Amino acid sequence: MKEFVLRIAGNTEAPCYFTIKSKGYSVGMWSKLTNANGDDCRWTVEARKGNYIFSASNMQQLLGLISMWEVRGDNWRLSEDEKDAYIAIKEKSPLYDIDGYEVIE
Repeated sequence: MKEFVLRIAGNTEAPCYFTIKSKGYSVGMWSKLTNANGDDCRWTVEARKGNYIFSASNMQQLLGLISMWEVRGDNWRLSEDEKDAYIAIKEKSPLYDIDGYEVIE
């Protein structure tokens, strides 16, 4: 079976938007200029359903937050055990140099 890879890219933003809409959320988006030249902006995207509001910088992040909450619920925050486990996992992750070679410390 061929390996399947899906990465965040420009072609995943709209499908995330429609996925969020299909879950019953209203979705809003707006941008704000970040400098006086008017050549850069920051996006905010927001999903609302009932009393719940989720906010992120892009649709992919927004769908991730919604998915996390759907699995974890209102008690979505890390427990101390999860925090310790995640720190350990992150510390064991490899580091690569600019050429893609693993840095061995």
